[in-house]
Amino acid sequence: MRRTLAAALVTIFVLVAVSLPVMAEENEKIQVLQKKFFTNSGKHELTPFFFTTMASSYTWSTGAGLSYTYHIIEPLAVQAEGIYMWNGETSLWDQLHKQGGYIDEPDRMRMNYYAGANVVWYPFYGKFDLFGYAAVNYNIYLLGGVGYVGTEVTRIGDKQKGGVDSEVKGGTIGGSVGGGIQFWALKWLDVKVEFRDFIYNAKGLNEAQDADMSKVRNNAVFILGVGFLL
Repeated sequence: MRRTLAAALVTIFVLVAVSLPVMAEENEKIQVLQKKFFTNSGKHELTPFFFTTMASSYTWSTGAGLSYTYHIIEPLAVQAEGIYMWNGETSLWDQLHKQGGYIDEPDRMRMNYYAGANVVWYPFYGKFDLFGYAAVNYNIYLLGGVGYVGTEVTRIGDKQKGGVDSEVKGGTIGGSVGGGIQFWALKWLDVKVEFRDFIYNAKGLNEAQDADMSKVRNNAVFILGVGFLL
């Protein structure tokens, strides 16, 4: 009995002695992955970005912009941005136009530029192990804000009266909501993938009533940017 108990104690001691270094190594890995690479609080960030529209029936736009972000505290930041857009009508609208069809101006309104301010919230952050070679830091964020939208629409001329198409420019107050994820390559460099919806009240002619009408427009875009932490 005593020999059996002694043998059991020796076995337990050996197993514990062997497993302690392994457990310590695993705990070290877990702690390293749990710790954030750095803090954003009190820092400034500049992000040039490019974007393109998603699933638009009658218009398309692509463009570039620049945002400045000040990280007030770790999970909260304020942001100012400016965007310029190249735009036009889709092939669907071109076909309808050639066949004599008409779509009300608010549905064909295009965005020329946007200047606004956002509040950015970072509810989640963490790291993941990239093929066992590196720990990649990431932030998931949500944002929303208000701004000024520059607009443009092609006004269709009355062909029976010899009229020609013309471009009508304007502007209105709008806003945007969205979210994305950023991956940190270095302490001062990150890559952002973002989805955004620009919302504004488009006003223009209604052909059936020959009068102005308004409609809330959504311009959903996919954004890819590179951020520089200062």
